[in-house]
Amino acid sequence: MAIRTIRMLVADDSRPCRLAFCEAAGRATVPIRVIEACDGRECRDQLNHGTIDLAFIDVHMPHISALEAPWEARNQAPRTFVTLLSSSKTAQFSELARKLRAQECLLKPFGERKIDEIVKKYQCLSVSIRALAI
Repeated sequence: MAIRTIRMLVADDSRPCRLAFCEAAGRATVPIRVIEACDGRECRDQLNHGTIDLAFIDVHMPHISALEAPWEARNQAPRTFVTLLSSSKTAQFSELARKLRAQECLLKPFGERKIDEIVKKYQCLSVSIRALAI
């Protein structure tokens, strides 16, 4: 069975943050194609394609309201495994994550181990299981 490439969107206006995700993808045991978005419009456009498997989205990005990009993520790509990024854990952030049914939340700064853990969690949850019920 061929291993499918994971399409991972990293939407953050911080180049070093996006680079950390690219480095994590390079360490992964499965092939990961990183798609970068440096603002909310690019994030929305990538999600509109409907081909993103795993998305890391900063809730504070230019060119789109802080809440609009994550809502777009959920509306445009309901099956995408969404992780929200933020520099502070506020009640608003926690409420947004709950409403969006985000699978994960990461607070900045975070280490490379946290990225690796989320990628592994996505891998476990996205495996198709075939079963025969008698």
